[in-house]
Amino acid sequence: MKKICFVKVCVVAALLTVPPFVSAQQCLGWSTGYFAQYYGGSYSTIFWNAYTHLCHFSLFPSSSGGLSNDISAAQAQAFVAACHQHNKKALICIGGAGASPGFSGACASASTRATLVRNIVNFMKTNGYDGVDMDWECGEESDNAAMVAKFQQLHGELRDSLNKISPRPMMTAAVADWYPNSCASIRDYCDQMNGMSYYGLVNTMDVFFATLTSRGVPKSKLGIGFGYDTDNEVDVNNPNDIGAKCLYAISNGYGGVMVWLIQRACARCNDTTAHFVTGCQAPVFPASNPPVRYRQDVPLYIIHDGTTGASRIYYMVPSVNNNDGSFVDLGLYDVRGTLIKSLVHEYRRPGAHTVLIQQNNNSGKSIKAGTYIIRFSTNAGTETTRAVIIK
Repeated sequence: MKKICFVKVCVVAALLTVPPFVSAQQCLGWSTGYFAQYYGGSYSTIFWNAYTHLCHFSLFPSSSGGLSNDISAAQAQAFVAACHQHNKKALICIGGAGASPGFSGACASASTRATLVRNIVNFMKTNGYDGVDMDWECGEESDNAAMVAKFQQLHGELRDSLNKISPRPMMTAAVADWYPNSCASIRDYCDQMNGMSYYGLVNTMDVFFATLTSRGVPKSKLGIGFGYDTDNEVDVNNPNDIGAKCLYAISNGYGGVMVWLIQRACARCNDTTAHFVTGCQAPVFPASNPPVRYRQDVPLYIIHDGTTGASRIYYMVPSVNNNDGSFVDLGLYDVRGTLIKSLVHEYRRPGAHTVLIQQNNNSGKSIKAGTYIIRFSTNAGTETTRAVIIK
C-alpha cells in the first residue's frame, strides 16, 4: 500500500508550462535537521521554518541489543511535543560515529538483533516519535559482503517491524560514500537516505553521490547533507554554500537536504535554508484530527488516513465573475512533467471540494513510490504541490 507522506506547496501567479515544475518551484522535497541532545539548547530555539523533519540525536546500540540512556523519556517527549506543535515530523536517531561495534555485535546473532529491533521500536512508540533514523557508519570496519549482509538484515527486520504499526512510521538513514555497498543494500527500506556530504562544497557532490546512484539508489530518496560542526565545511557566517547545495538538490532531482547540528546554524544560514522550505509546505492533517471545517485560507492540502493508507486532496475553487465557479484541472505528474493521472478535469462550483487519491492509475498499474507533482489549475491561476509517495 502506498501513501503520501508529506506535501510541499508553491503558489504560482500564472499557468505553468509542462515541464519544468521543479525549477519553477525551487522547493525542497524535505529538509531534515539533526538536534544533538548532548549539545544542549532549548527546543524553543529551533528555527522551525528551515525544516520539515527533525532527528533527535542519539541513542547508541550495545552488543547485547540494548540502547544507551543518552536521551531520557522526559527529553524525548518534550522534543516530540515541540516538533508536533510546529507540524514537523520527529524521528529518534540510533547510532552515530563510533557506534558501529555496537551495531555489529548486536547483529552477531538473530536473538540479539531481534532484541535491538524491539528496543528501537519500543522507544519510538513509547515516546511518540514518527519514525526512526538509522546511523550505522560501518565504514569504521569493512564494507565487504559479510558486513553488507549484517547491515541489510538489521534494516530489513526493523522495516518489517515498523510496517506492522499504523500509521506507518518513517525510516530514514544517514549514508555515505565510504560504505556505499551497505548503504545501497537498504534503499528499498528507507523513506529518506541523507548523505553525510559535509566535507565538500557543491562541486564535489556529483562524485560523492555517484557512489550511491550507480548502485541503484534513486535520487528521489537521497538528501544532500551540509553541517555546522564539521571540519572543512561551510563557514557558519556565510550562507552561500548552503544555498548552493539546496539549489543543487532541486535542480538535480534529489529528494531534499539534511542539516547536521542545527544548534550551530547562524541566523542567515537558517534563513537561506528556510527560503527553500517556508512558503512551500502545505498543511497535512491526519484523519483522526482533521480541521473543524474546510480551510478557507489554504487552497490545497491533504488529509491522510494512516489506517487505510488513503489520501484525500482538499482544494478550494475561487469565486469569479459574480460567484461563477471555474474549470478545474487537477493532475498527478512526475517531476519531468509527464501526466501520471488526471484527478479532476471539469467545471466546479465555488467552494471546497475533495478527491480521493486512488492506489492505481488509469491503466490499472500501481503508482510507483517516488516524488510527484500535484498540479491544480483554475481560472484564477495555478498551484503546484510536491508529494512524496511511499509504499
